[in-house]
Amino acid sequence: MTGESPANCCWLLCACSRIGIAVRCAVRVVAKRTLRQFWEVHPDSQGPLEAWHEEARKATWANPQEIKAQFGSASILKAGRVVFNMGGNKYRLVVAFDFGRQTCYVKFIGTHRQYDAIDAETV
Repeated sequence: MTGESPANCCWLLCACSRIGIAVRCAVRVVAKRTLRQFWEVHPDSQGPLEAWHEEARKATWANPQEIKAQFGSASILKAGRVVFNMGGNKYRLVVAFDFGRQTCYVKFIGTHRQYDAIDAETV
């Protein structure tokens, strides 16, 4: 983990307009800074993390099944948590989704060994 507590991550609301119809917004990722701090220590993770971030920002996922359809190797956990294998499974990214707000909270990024030492459902 980057040393930054997940509690330090602020949350953002989707800023799309609502004009009497349902609107699906692109996903907001909170906080890219956490990803950046990690790839500064693990430079080989930068490409995969930036690619994931770009895909997530463009996405309009309504449920975990839509994430799984796009990222087949993702693991779907309870309470909107998803684990992504990054950099050839060298790194793990744990995020929590709020599908209603189209917001994704970075909860953990670390090596496979660091991931094995945490509980991805509560981190």
